[in-house]
Amino acid sequence: MAIAVPPVRFSLGGQIVPSVAMTRQVDVKGDGVGNLADVSLMATAYGSSLETAKHSSLADLNADIRVRLADASVFASYYAAPAYS
Repeated sequence: MAIAVPPVRFSLGGQIVPSVAMTRQVDVKGDGVGNLADVSLMATAYGSSLETAKHSSLADLNADIRVRLADASVFASYYAAPAYS
């Protein structure tokens, strides 16, 4: 189950190119469903940012470089939902 994240703007040589739509996989462990295995990964990464050792980009569901309540809230909305690729 892929969820949308805010648009990302890229630049090439100082020229801004159009934004790109991105999605994140809520099934962070990749076992086909949002379950306790995913909660464990989220809990381990909770409170981390990109420069910390416990950070997991898989748990950063809103792609803001930090794992915090906003990510846990997104995950909770999809808990026990099957993942479709």
